[in-house]
Amino acid sequence: LLEKFEVDTTNMKETLNETRNLLETAKTYIDQDNLEKSKETIEKVKETVDKIDEQTFEVLKDVKKVKASEVIEKLKAKASEELEELQEKLGEIEAKIAKLKAENITVTKPEQILTKAKEALKQAKEKVESGNFTTVCSVVCPVKATIYRLEKSLEWVEKTAEKTKERAEKLKEKIGKLEEEISRLKAEIAEAKEKGLDVSKAEKRLEKAEDLLTQAKELAEAGKTILATVKVRLCEAMVRAAETALKKAEKIKEKWVPYTPSSENVEVEIKQIAPILPGASP
Repeated sequence: LLEKFEVDTTNMKETLNETRNLLETAKTYIDQDNLEKSKETIEKVKETVDKIDEQTFEVLKDVKKVKASEVIEKLKAKASEELEELQEKLGEIEAKIAKLKAENITVTKPEQILTKAKEALKQAKEKVESGNFTTVCSVVCPVKATIYRLEKSLEWVEKTAEKTKERAEKLKEKIGKLEEEISRLKAEIAEAKEKGLDVSKAEKRLEKAEDLLTQAKELAEAGKTILATVKVRLCEAMVRAAETALKKAEKIKEKWVPYTPSSENVEVEIKQIAPILPGASP
């Protein structure tokens, strides 16, 4: 066993060979019926065997300590290497979170998990330095698990931000179209007023639409796309209502166009309704 650990056992082997020789000598004494000498020789053999046994035990114990220390050092080196890689990954994730935050994207949850990941990494490094662990996984895996949660949380934030960006683009496009529609309707209402049409209902609804559109733009600029979308939809409804009111006003005007009949189509009947003055013919 000691040779497997690359220990020099030359002296031990020599002592063992001497012990074997002593045993042979003891056998010879027994054959010669010299029990006294045989007994003395056997006692020497026992002493030598006990001495070798104690010696090998102590050497083996020291070897185990050295080997255990070597194993721990290897584990520490492996764990430290993996923890450094995780440290770099955390640095990259932290930079990504800072970038998203600068773009006014909410990263509260990832920030909370990042704090936990940093704490887990710190504790893992302390364990490695003290050597108070048996496997690399026992110190590295808890950190990996926290970083995995962090990556998933950040992935969700990025997807949500992408969807919000898409919504914002569509919202911007709708707001632009509504501005064009409101401008067109304003011109049509002004033209209808010049013709003497009653467009008060259409004007009120268009004013409401403009107010809603202003609110939508402010909310969109603040990044509140969901509320802004609600305002845009209400604005669209008001624009449609204004269009409907304008069309009704035009139809009413068409229905009550003044009619002047020709002389051929007119019959006149004259009745005297005033009292007859004295001396006048009835």
